[in-house]
Amino acid sequence: MPWSECNGIVPKYAVEAGHDGDTLYFARAEIQSGKHVGRFNPMWTLAYFAFKGEERDSSSFEVSYAYFALIRHRALILFLDFHAHKLPVCEK
Repeated sequence: MPWSECNGIVPKYAVEAGHDGDTLYFARAEIQSGKHVGRFNPMWTLAYFAFKGEERDSSSFEVSYAYFALIRHRALILFLDFHAHKLPVCEK
């Protein structure tokens, strides 16, 4: 899955992770030299991660996204690497 640093902005085509009254998105951050997956709610300024039995937050994180395309009348999910293809995934 591709990831994008968007500084709290939900990327275009962000992958939903669930709901808690608001839509949550998959987030990833580096904590003590390891990448950890957690959740990001656009209403928050932080993303939250489970680490060693505790909840950690981070203001520096990436959000997962996907691109959707309709090819030959079949829906396909095309995951593209943001850095390799320079796709504009973050919008204000």
